[in-house]
Amino acid sequence: MDERLTAIRDFISSREPGVTSFLTTVNRYGDAYVRQVSCLVESFETGLRLGTIGRVREGDLKARHLDDNPRVTMHWVQTAGAGIGPSERAARNVTVQADVEVVRDEQGIRDFLERRSRAWGQNTNLAVEYERYVMVMTPRRLRAEGFSEVFEEIVILTDFARPESYRLVNYREGIGPSRGA
Repeated sequence: MDERLTAIRDFISSREPGVTSFLTTVNRYGDAYVRQVSCLVESFETGLRLGTIGRVREGDLKARHLDDNPRVTMHWVQTAGAGIGPSERAARNVTVQADVEVVRDEQGIRDFLERRSRAWGQNTNLAVEYERYVMVMTPRRLRAEGFSEVFEEIVILTDFARPESYRLVNYREGIGPSRGA
């Protein structure tokens, strides 16, 4: 995996301080809802998978939105440190559009929490007094800004089985060449 992809993986894997992640769901009327979540990043090199956990509450918006529209967008935004671009007022960021599978069985939830615990090096409390679910996200498109030497270049990835085939796109001049094709 090249240096640019490694930097993107580390950015979305919570390996850098000052990066905050958000989940966007859409209700049946097309209204978007954004909330801050934690996200486990798995298998970046061989077919990226993402996961986050939800707590079932009466009227839970995430669960209702996913019942109507099983697609989400994850956003990771640099919230600390130097900005990017000539003015350094822009923030490095990554957006991933994904299809979602909601896992509600307790073994699937425990397996996810154990993988998250190992990945993050922290103990996950498996004994809880509430119902929960896991959102397993299979990405369709990744867009990363601030990971190229040229400020206007963004990274676009759509083939997650072959991440080295990403494209660099200059958003002021149009689509750039594919890599690794």
